[in-house]
Amino acid sequence: MSRYARSPAWPAPAVLSRPGIWIALLGALLLPFLVPIPMVLQRNLLIAALGDRAHVVLLAGFTLAFYWRGPVAGRLGTVMVLAAAVGGAIEILQLFVGRAALWHDFLLDLLGIGAAAGLVLWRGYGKRGGMALLVVILAVVVWEVRTLPERQAASVDLRRRFPRLSAFDEPRPLTLWRPYGDGRISLADSPRGNVMRLDAQPSRVWPGVILRDFPHDWSAYDTLKVDLRLAAATADTVDIGVRIDDFVGRKDADWLSWRLPVTGNWRTFALPVSGQVTHWSGRPFELDDVLSMALFFLQPADSVSMEIADVHLQ
Repeated sequence: MSRYARSPAWPAPAVLSRPGIWIALLGALLLPFLVPIPMVLQRNLLIAALGDRAHVVLLAGFTLAFYWRGPVAGRLGTVMVLAAAVGGAIEILQLFVGRAALWHDFLLDLLGIGAAAGLVLWRGYGKRGGMALLVVILAVVVWEVRTLPERQAASVDLRRRFPRLSAFDEPRPLTLWRPYGDGRISLADSPRGNVMRLDAQPSRVWPGVILRDFPHDWSAYDTLKVDLRLAAATADTVDIGVRIDDFVGRKDADWLSWRLPVTGNWRTFALPVSGQVTHWSGRPFELDDVLSMALFFLQPADSVSMEIADVHLQ
């Protein structure tokens, strides 16, 4: 035992008394972070969502493994710092194996470390606060996936009606659309049927709505059509942005975008998507591998609302 280690308050399982098994366990816990994930799995809503939550389990296991054995065994605080450093290093290393470094994944790592600490405090030191911490973390994880069944059903519906991307008159009309940057979405009634309404207050960010869970191969289409109108604004015309990202854009932070003048009258905008190049580097946009589509206001100076009636490929 290292001079920095001490006997764990919660004893290790007997099987970990063999160094070879402990080392194999560490490898099994770290390997999933460092191997490329096939695109077919990354694009699957269910697998991607549950795969992200695996960060919690794997970092919890890593934390417990180092708490039970190793140079700082038994020192819970030191092990937690070490595990957090490993989690951060993993996110950086993932950039070199075709994966992305994400703050959200690192936060999930921290939840896993906290869950392991809760277990040790509860089982090793008899502290009820440890059990409470564990329960809270598990509740957070469950809360994050609470909408997954509905999102999966909505994704199946979208794939059925593709290349139509919007269906505001069907069940689950807004399930897959996610507001961001202080944007708010709601379902509104209009002479054209149900529409999605995007509201924003004066903002220094870019409030909008994003859609991700659609078939990612758009190569059979050359135009993205969107029906838009202003529902409320102090100006007669407001410029809004439309942006689509491909999977490569997660690495080079580049995309395809348009700036559209929207008025109080309905207008169908036809946006060419075939044979286009990205905004910054001018590389060919990979239309057979589209990641997301967003509509957003350009840092609005006043309160503004927009209605979106139809979004489809042609």
